[in-house]
Amino acid sequence: MAPPNSAENLKQKQIKEMKLTADKTLGKVVREIREARKMKDTLAGLKKLRAIRSDAAENRGQLFPSSVGEHFNSKTDDLMELLTEQIVACEKEEAALKLIVQTEQAEAREKEENAKRQRQKEEEEQGLQEDLTSLFGQEVMYYNNSSMVPFEQFYQQACLNLHSLLAIRETWDSFLVPEGTPGSSQVPDGWVEPEPPSSTTWATALKTS
Repeated sequence: MAPPNSAENLKQKQIKEMKLTADKTLGKVVREIREARKMKDTLAGLKKLRAIRSDAAENRGQLFPSSVGEHFNSKTDDLMELLTEQIVACEKEEAALKLIVQTEQAEAREKEENAKRQRQKEEEEQGLQEDLTSLFGQEVMYYNNSSMVPFEQFYQQACLNLHSLLAIRETWDSFLVPEGTPGSSQVPDGWVEPEPPSSTTWATALKTS
């Protein structure tokens, strides 16, 4: 079995080749329609010119067998009908090819937009992780028999229990407003950055990167 990347690359190559083929075929069909319409215009001009010359000949007294005119009209009408059928068939093929090209373009735009959204999401997640790391430091995992497990459980209780979250949140908020403010404060819009150490003694207890 081919690796996933190889299969995806093969699929993209096939899609690209199909698009190129559709573009070339569409250009060919458009040229055929243009040439067929030009031939119809030429035939219409030829019929008009023959009618003018026929009228001029009759005015001069020159008469031609009616079978000659009937044969000319029959042949030109048959050719006109053939060209019309060709144009109709080519226009249907043109519409189908345009639909294929438009669908491929829409899929390419959607894929590009999805990739862009994915990149933005990854950048946002990375930024959030950097914020969390700068505020709380690197996450440390402890084994069950580690003496740090109770402390880890204590500090992570807000992630597991709503009542604990509210209690901790209320305790934090009580320090964000002047004393005596009812209900403490609202949840801030952003992170509450810690204040600088109040003394050199307190600064020695901080962990810096």
